[in-house]
Amino acid sequence: MAGGQRSWRLALTGGFRLTSAEGADIRVSGKKAKGLLAILAMSPGLASTRARLRSLLWSDRGEAQAGDSLRQLLAVLRKELTDQGCEILYVRDDQVGLHAATLRVDAVEIMTLPAQEAAGLYQGPLLDGLDIGDDQFEEWLAADRNALQAGMIKILEQLCAETTGEARIATAKRLVALDPLREASHRALISAFLAMGEKALAKKQLEFLRQFLERELGSKPSAETLQLFESPIAAATAELAQQSARPAIAVLAFANLSDDAEQRYFSDGISADIATELSRFREFVVKTDRGDDGSTDLAAWGRRHGFDFVVTGSVRRLGPRIRIAVVLNATQSGEQVWRERFDADEQTLFDVQDAIVQSITSQLASRLRLARLDAVKRKPPASLAAYDYVLRGDSLPIGNPAIEEEARKLFMRAIELDPGYARAHAALAEYVMLKWLRDLDAPSSLLDEALAISAKSVLLDDNDHMCHLTLGNILAVSGNFVKALHHSQRAVALNPNHAASIAQLGFLHGFLGEPDAGLEYFHKARLINPHFEPSWYWRDMGVVLFVARRYEDAIAAFVRSPEMLDWVEAYLAACCIYLGQKDQAHAHAARLLQLKPGFTIRKFMSREVYKRDEDTAHLAEGLRQAGIPE
Repeated sequence: MAGGQRSWRLALTGGFRLTSAEGADIRVSGKKAKGLLAILAMSPGLASTRARLRSLLWSDRGEAQAGDSLRQLLAVLRKELTDQGCEILYVRDDQVGLHAATLRVDAVEIMTLPAQEAAGLYQGPLLDGLDIGDDQFEEWLAADRNALQAGMIKILEQLCAETTGEARIATAKRLVALDPLREASHRALISAFLAMGEKALAKKQLEFLRQFLERELGSKPSAETLQLFESPIAAATAELAQQSARPAIAVLAFANLSDDAEQRYFSDGISADIATELSRFREFVVKTDRGDDGSTDLAAWGRRHGFDFVVTGSVRRLGPRIRIAVVLNATQSGEQVWRERFDADEQTLFDVQDAIVQSITSQLASRLRLARLDAVKRKPPASLAAYDYVLRGDSLPIGNPAIEEEARKLFMRAIELDPGYARAHAALAEYVMLKWLRDLDAPSSLLDEALAISAKSVLLDDNDHMCHLTLGNILAVSGNFVKALHHSQRAVALNPNHAASIAQLGFLHGFLGEPDAGLEYFHKARLINPHFEPSWYWRDMGVVLFVARRYEDAIAAFVRSPEMLDWVEAYLAACCIYLGQKDQAHAHAARLLQLKPGFTIRKFMSREVYKRDEDTAHLAEGLRQAGIPE
């Protein structure tokens, strides 16, 4: 509990319960009061605008009446909480929020904890049994409830693969209870029974599944389920398939068929955005893969790299007209499952992207029960030109100040054309932060500017994972670790297959003083995409390894980075000091001062903000012993 503040726990799974850290119940009277606290707890930064609260809690009333109702509810709720010593709610002008530093929310923590802990924390559907009688609230609740359930299915599947015996059976039963219509869950339970030698129970479960599917869907168990009983070898094979039941889809960079070769950035951006939208489905493992081993047989290439499907395509841009061709290939059979050509212009491009995602998911519906597109969707830009500027900026490399300045100008131009384009604000905020990090003499107002721009991006679109990722990074640099963790976790929850978000969550855990957990995230990012290797990946991992006091491993990671930035030389100098390699440390310090004259420990440590004082002192002492000026 930082600063001597009391802490509180809000349990939203299986119902609603607010308690102190010691377990004492905090009374919250009224369904709408509970709904309001839940909305805030599940919102970015644990805060929301009054307008959003009015629309979710009193959608059937006029604005004036809804405003009066909200003011009355806030007054009653704040008094009720304060009378019980629970100071978690605040109201500032148009914003209503919860103090993140003093509150833990189970539904938020579940998506970031290790599988065993997350499974223990989950108590049932989000806000189970709470009905406030408002259609908008019910729609909001259904979307968040479905997202949490999908996450729990993934967690329990992981536990089924990791546990044995009765524990595995109990976990599989929880899987079935989460979604009885999901045949893969029944298959996991049957496999668990068979592994324990409980063939009678396995057959009983199969018969239950047979009757259930016939009654509810008019269908029968699949051959994949039936073959569990054929032989021990078949059962083992089917079980292995169950453990990796989610199809892996590779979205290859679309070919640029435009007359201008420099339009490659545009075709790359189109394919990357389609991959991002597909990644929102937890039923898929989606990867963007640029690896080329010279193979001309796409199906064989996909099988060799572990993909079930490969998405290829092309983009031709002629003035305002855009033609996109897409092909979905099945690697096992080698057939083209689906192909289509789309014509778009400035007004319809983003509708076309949605149509492509819808078409691909519908082709896989026989393998996956996808009833509809995910309700959590990123808002597309209103201007194709603004989108174009953002793609141009994203295509530029990071590391050269002049090139980074060019990218900043491109993002600023995008915002001029489309002030409501959230992704453009997030991209600009990141580069403003980079400018502050690069210039050790830059004023703190530059970081404040980056924070304000990134916060605005989330307000513009709180369903865009890149906006939350950028805000989380900037909050971490600012030393606001509680909110940084919240937004970084939110980024991963919105797009659980985005390797960069997962790796950056690992980087944050290093600064939180939890390097072992951080390194797990780095490894997870590479598991999701084995070819994920941006220039910053090894540098950031090196920092986390340094925090873990694994100096040799840190050096090995740092030198794998294609650019040896000045601050990397600082960390290398400190690593060598702690390895007893003083000559190498002094050599790195000399290179650092050559690259960055005027570099001092004090200036650098104002940028390297660690949560634990011992980590700050550890780095500073290493730099000091390497001969770097105070």
